[in-house]
Amino acid sequence: MVGIGHDSRRGQDPAVDSPKFQSHLDPMAKAKDVMTANPLMIPTAMDILDAVEFFNRHQFNSAPVQNPMGEILGQMTEMDLVKALVHYKANGDFCKVAHAQKYFDPVFFVEENDELVDVLKTMVRSPTNRVLVRTPQERIVGIISPRDLLKIIHGEEKRGQEILGHVQDMQIELNELKTRMTEMSRYIETYDTVFQSGLFGLHSADREGKIVFANQRLHEILKYSPGELLGRSIFELYPAEFHGEARAGLKRIMETGTQQLTFSAMINRANEHVRVDLASAALKDELGQFVGTFTISRPHDELGADGHPIGFFQSAKV
Repeated sequence: MVGIGHDSRRGQDPAVDSPKFQSHLDPMAKAKDVMTANPLMIPTAMDILDAVEFFNRHQFNSAPVQNPMGEILGQMTEMDLVKALVHYKANGDFCKVAHAQKYFDPVFFVEENDELVDVLKTMVRSPTNRVLVRTPQERIVGIISPRDLLKIIHGEEKRGQEILGHVQDMQIELNELKTRMTEMSRYIETYDTVFQSGLFGLHSADREGKIVFANQRLHEILKYSPGELLGRSIFELYPAEFHGEARAGLKRIMETGTQQLTFSAMINRANEHVRVDLASAALKDELGQFVGTFTISRPHDELGADGHPIGFFQSAKV
């Protein structure tokens, strides 16, 4: 796209060249980072009265004018439009934007990868203090107004302060999280010591006798891999000949809430008998309804002459 305008790289401005001022600009920001993309253009074929409506609708102070060939003929300001409208009302000899070209201001261009300092230098020299942003192929991709730069020049320091505030807030949150994690670590260590890898095997079953919790120690006692007991029936853990006694014990727990210490046996993954002491309690919901059992088991090594544990389901007071 060809534009009629001025080279963006001519001229100097002492204030803009000040190192102190330039320190407020982001050295990495380019024209394409601050521009308003896809600027609206006034077509040369637009009626003058329609141009008035265009300015009012978009609240523009100025806008570039483009002909059907895609050329930028200039920048029309509100004052340019006033002059054109007065001429139209007084003489009536033209009614299109194209006829008012003598009132247009020149257009200044910057490249999309120009630094902010170069952009500002060009804007200072532009009669409308606006510049169009173009690609190396001269395609117009944006426009930069003083308002766009105000957001950058004034906003950088404010944004930096906001970012610093966010960093400080995050540091406080991280310290609090670190404290909570330290406390959590202690809780987990206690949980692991008491519930997972202590002396006793622990498991819980629902109303149907399905195991919903089994600690690490019980898995070790019965030679199961971690988590392998979950979902199994409690009757899979006892010899078949004692399932009747197990059901009776479950019934007592449901009725009384607890079961006396019981000498029993369990079956490990290798189908070997493991002598254990058992004590169970009922689990109830907030309405007092039975929902399952919680059982503690302590292994014993003594076996009878027949190789089976001594005293299956012999009860004793705890």
